[in-house]
Amino acid sequence: MATKFEAFNSRGKDYRTSHDIEDIIYIIDNRTTIVEEIAKADGWISGFLKAEIQKIIDRGLLDELLHTHIHPLIIDERMDIVKEKINAIMDDIE
Repeated sequence: MATKFEAFNSRGKDYRTSHDIEDIIYIIDNRTTIVEEIAKADGWISGFLKAEIQKIIDRGLLDELLHTHIHPLIIDERMDIVKEKINAIMDDIE
């Protein structure tokens, strides 16, 4: 995920159309152990990931990006799950 955020930051920086952001949301949605992995990562890596996620939250883009990048056929069942994972990442809850 860190490399995807780095790629995003070095490219166009349009959250809505970025394939890097799409990939990050896909990873959060589909990787069952992502919360634990980030919690156990080196401090600078987890700090970087949290800072990048916080940028999205601070800009008020989280819901829009989830709606944009989660497939419409599964959005109703996945939206809350992805939000819970993001909250857990930000709160260090495993």
